[in-house]
Amino acid sequence: MQNPLDKLLEKQGLKYEDLNYSERETYHSTNFNVDAINSGKLKEHVTEMKNSIAMQLTDVDPIQEPHKDLQLKARLKNYIMLEAFLLAPEKAQKAVEDSLKNIK
Repeated sequence: MQNPLDKLLEKQGLKYEDLNYSERETYHSTNFNVDAINSGKLKEHVTEMKNSIAMQLTDVDPIQEPHKDLQLKARLKNYIMLEAFLLAPEKAQKAVEDSLKNIK
């Protein structure tokens, strides 16, 4: 299996050997397995849970059930933050791609 960073370099017509010392340090510091984080099933599950909690929240009266309302809001916020974390590698990859396009 090819490293995602190698795929990114290849997509831009570059190889590891083309990188200077500083770029190689950055390469090694960000060389981690994003496939585990980037799993489509995990993202799908988080999105489903976020939507489920949002639907439950619409059925709760915050005045009559303040504890349940607060609990659902906290869970929803956690899933929103988790979803943002899971999407961060894609956003970072796009930023790197854009940066590499400017180098050429």
